[in-house]
Amino acid sequence: MKLRIVLLLSLVVVIVLLVLGVLRVPSITERRLAAAYAQLDDAMRRKDLPAYMALLTPDYSETRFRGKPASRHEAEKRYRQLMTDWTFGLQDADILRFTEQKDRVVAIVDRHSEGTVIDSRGAFGPKGKVHRIVSSTTDVDTWVRTPRGLRLKLRQTGLGTVSVDGKALGMPIVAPHDH
Repeated sequence: MKLRIVLLLSLVVVIVLLVLGVLRVPSITERRLAAAYAQLDDAMRRKDLPAYMALLTPDYSETRFRGKPASRHEAEKRYRQLMTDWTFGLQDADILRFTEQKDRVVAIVDRHSEGTVIDSRGAFGPKGKVHRIVSSTTDVDTWVRTPRGLRLKLRQTGLGTVSVDGKALGMPIVAPHDH
């Protein structure tokens, strides 16, 4: 009898917390988005370019800050270079919000990466020196639903900060989004 009362009271507490919004159960779409970001981050950490590119649509494009749009082919070259020069320790994606349309999901995401980079071009000092990098961006990502799951079609990076060896590189970078 006591066990039934405890179970019933526990169930009532959970229901009340759900109604009040204290406990939140992620939707199927949110769980799928989180899984897709985890797959992207895992492929980047493993330096597995084919696995990373498999999560992008054939017509994928990206715009970084105020730059011109880059095609899938241009992005692939950039990711290849990142995977050569970078070693990622931490990567995470915090889905701030998303909207669903018929065949797509548009997500606003805070992304955070930490790791080291071999400065092969001498961008931060002598060529070949290893630097600790911390990067944070806010992206607007458009994912499309496919028979194989969500695939990233468009990434627009509009806000970002980067620090190299603990020193911030200038002011935060801001670019307008059309969302």
